[in-house]
Amino acid sequence: METTLDEQGRVVIPEEVLRDLGLRPGSRVSVEEQGSAIVIRSISADSGLVEEDGVLLFAGETIGSVDDLIDRVREDRIREVSGLSRR
Repeated sequence: METTLDEQGRVVIPEEVLRDLGLRPGSRVSVEEQGSAIVIRSISADSGLVEEDGVLLFAGETIGSVDDLIDRVREDRIREVSGLSRR
C-alpha cells in the first residue's frame, strides 16, 4: 500500500491495516529504521498472544470476520503471484 507524508512528516496508516491489526487512536507502536525501510510494530499490551508449551498462540478476540480477512489475504496473494497490482 502506498501513502504520503504530510507537511509535518506524519503518515496516515490505511484504515484496512489499522483494522486488521486492531490498532486504534492511542495504540502504542514502535518505529524502527531497517536499512531503507521504516518498520512500524504494534507494542500494545493486549496483543492476545500467549505462550503455551513453548508455542505462541492467539487467545484474543478477532476484529471483524476471520473469513473476510482470509479472503482478502488470498486475493492479495493471487494478485501478487499473477503480477497484477491492487489499486
